[in-house]
Amino acid sequence: MSVPLSLAAQSLLPSRSAAEPASAERTAGSVVCLGLICAGLMSTGNFAIPFAFPSIFTADPSVVQALGSVVGLTLASQFAISLATALDGVFIGCGWLSHYVGACTLGTLSSWFGFRHGMRTGAGLSAAWQGLMLFSGVRVAAHLLGYRHLRRSLKRAEWAKVAKAKEMGLSTAEAVLTDTP
Repeated sequence: MSVPLSLAAQSLLPSRSAAEPASAERTAGSVVCLGLICAGLMSTGNFAIPFAFPSIFTADPSVVQALGSVVGLTLASQFAISLATALDGVFIGCGWLSHYVGACTLGTLSSWFGFRHGMRTGAGLSAAWQGLMLFSGVRVAAHLLGYRHLRRSLKRAEWAKVAKAKEMGLSTAEAVLTDTP
């Protein structure tokens, strides 16, 4: 559910970032809020399925028990994956590709360390979900730290637009409503 949000952000934000920074900030905020809602719905659904339909994928009691042991990790991982995907779109759409690449690199490295640790300890299925949690959790943390800077950048761009318009003799309201370069 968060992939369409990511794609919408990637297509809407490039034109708004330069021309209408305040609109870009509102759009980015909307994508983040909708990303949180989608993440909550996805993780709740994934949490409920094993309890409502314990043998939906298999009737083998040992497999059902193994899946039950990782339900908490799947809940957290799905939430983080959905939110990270929506945030990816915001940063890509605003042209912050270096931030996006950095967040994904940190997430990938941390997940590989998690997988390696899980293989050494014989954690099995939980190691896979721990690795996914690390991958998406690190991305979410990096994106949330970067989001504060992104919002400041958009606000500075809006202030610069207003200052440029005032230099041209326009009022603040006219500057916001017109396409001042």
